Amino acid sequence: MMLSAASCGVEKNEEKKTSEQESTVTITSDQKSKETKADKNGEVYILYTSDVHCGIDQGFGYAGLKQMRDSLEAKGYETILVDDGDSLQGEFVGTMDKGKTIISLMNDLKYDVAIQGNHEFDYGMENYLELAKKADFPYISCNFTYKGKTVFDPYIIKEAAGIKIAFVGVDTPTTAAAPNGRTDFK
Repeated sequence: MMLSAASCGVEKNEEKKTSEQESTVTITSDQKSKETKADKNGEVYILYTSDVHCGIDQGFGYAGLKQMRDSLEAKGYETILVDDGDSLQGEFVGTMDKGKTIISLMNDLKYDVAIQGNHEFDYGMENYLELAKKADFPYISCNFTYKGKTVFDPYIIKEAAGIKIAFVGVDTPTTAAAPNGRTDFK
């Protein structure tokens, strides 16, 4: 396999002979797999879910999402998985444990980032904040506040295929499902 200088950090991927010694470049199998992905395509697929409402077996479903992500990654593409809200409430599974199963499922699927929708608050502010702590991925929002302070980081930068991608979380003023649609709970 031929690797460019930029992809493996050496002058060339070939043997060089000098008058005093022979030098070679050694690339481990781990380096090869990383280089293969970058050399193959350098593309990033951003997969996202929106308004799932606990519909774990509705339509394409989480199983289809996992299959798609696994398939893309097996082909050498890098993926980022994003949820843009309203995932924790809806079907019976969400009602049964107020969103805990969905957070566990999202952790298993290795979501990279999420933002809350208005229905994340249907089981109460404290419940949502506890669920957000259990997530293995960050929730982000630049304008969601609680008791006068922002709750989450406003943005996150993910790097994939050597590309830095910023995700900025912004909630609409009526995101919190509460009286008057307030997003600042004191």
